Amino acid sequence: MGIKGGPTFNSFIVENGSNKYSRVGFQLGLLSQIELTDHIYIQPELLFITKGTEAKIENRFTTNTYEIFLNYISVPISFCYTFKPLHIRGGAYFSYLVGSQAERYNERTNAFQDISREPEHYRYWLYFWNRLPI
Repeated sequence: MGIKGGPTFNSFIVENGSNKYSRVGFQLGLLSQIELTDHIYIQPELLFITKGTEAKIENRFTTNTYEIFLNYISVPISFCYTFKPLHIRGGAYFSYLVGSQAERYNERTNAFQDISREPEHYRYWLYFWNRLPI
């Protein structure tokens, strides 16, 4: 049993906008190694991961800056083969979105607005999610 933690670097691809800012998040959790043979083991993990981005989207009337924050509980499971000095690892992970927040800054009104509960938030969240490079 061990502890795992470190930074995450996140950016999203935005059409008709600019995404110059990567958001630095973090991951923190537990991991374990379950030995099956001398050379094969399974490594399950339980992680809390923060992700998000900031993007500017311009139209002919105004420029909006969107900040999106996403929090996940993630369970990666790796199958590992080791034969010194070679280590091969592969697997899958399952993630559950436990929290999200979206804010919009409008340059015309010079104000931030929490849009987490607005239908537009879900549209943009799905828009960004469907364009994530995985």
